Amino acid sequence: MVHLNPSALRLTGYSARMTELLHPRPMNRSVLAFVTVALALMYALCVMMFAARVRNSGEWTYFFVPGNLALAWLPLLFAILCHQLSQATTPLGRTLAVASGMLWLLFLPNAPYVLTDLQHYQDSPLIAGWYDGLMLGAFVATGMLLGLFSLLLMHGVIAKQAGAVASWCVVLAAMPLCGFGIYVGRVLRWNSWDAIVAPGTLALTGWEKPKAGPRAAKSIGLWLVDTGTWRRRLLDREIDSFRFAGGVVVGVRRNGLSAYAPDGSLRYRIEEALQLGVISTAGSYLYVPRADGRTLVADLASGRVLRRVAGGVQPFQDADTW
Repeated sequence: MVHLNPSALRLTGYSARMTELLHPRPMNRSVLAFVTVALALMYALCVMMFAARVRNSGEWTYFFVPGNLALAWLPLLFAILCHQLSQATTPLGRTLAVASGMLWLLFLPNAPYVLTDLQHYQDSPLIAGWYDGLMLGAFVATGMLLGLFSLLLMHGVIAKQAGAVASWCVVLAAMPLCGFGIYVGRVLRWNSWDAIVAPGTLALTGWEKPKAGPRAAKSIGLWLVDTGTWRRRLLDREIDSFRFAGGVVVGVRRNGLSAYAPDGSLRYRIEEALQLGVISTAGSYLYVPRADGRTLVADLASGRVLRRVAGGVQPFQDADTW
């Protein structure tokens, strides 16, 4: 008769789980297909909830959220591509696998970025608040799952190709990089594809820390930083805030706006006698509130002023640019 020690069995099971955790394996194709289909169904449900909201209320308040969730698919698609190419034996296949992995890391912040869309929540007299909360929660949950699943997939791919230590290093490094990417997108208003459209360029602005108190703060101006050499160039000392959209860096200064191309060349200037507020963009339009309560509406590409509207422009004022 064989006697089994329950403590030894529990220890063996714990050791096996720890080994599997520390040494991840590439994901099975059937599991990959099942989870991908499940996430696609979740995305479809989110879109249907948004369509039902528009149909019943006539409001397009959250029109940008489905687009942001569509961008959250990009890291998973690149992770799947890297997973398939990682088995290639030719130099071209391996090069494409590495390129897919780099693109996965570049677009990874798009997945958890959906979480920041919760800041756009607002009460509406035409739709129940619980429905908006449930809809936005579904979008956020789907975006987070897309990001986590792509991370898990890449974890296994890197572990097979470079070892468990390298895979954990990539996973741990991806977390703060992802947070920085969200900051660049939400605060600095740059998009992931700007690294391809305008590679090696970063726009910065801010305020000097005053010694005489916050009221004595001065703007440091608008700077462009070449991330290849880390050389910086001052474009305009008077600009205290900016937004990047449509391939144009638009900054607010004391008496108007100045727009620059990613290489630093001046695109156009708009002169205004009154103080201007924070820039908003949507599609090909630029919205800037004025001190008299009117809103300046201009063409983003050319700077041509289209009109000055009394009051704020609400439908697209706080929308993301995508």
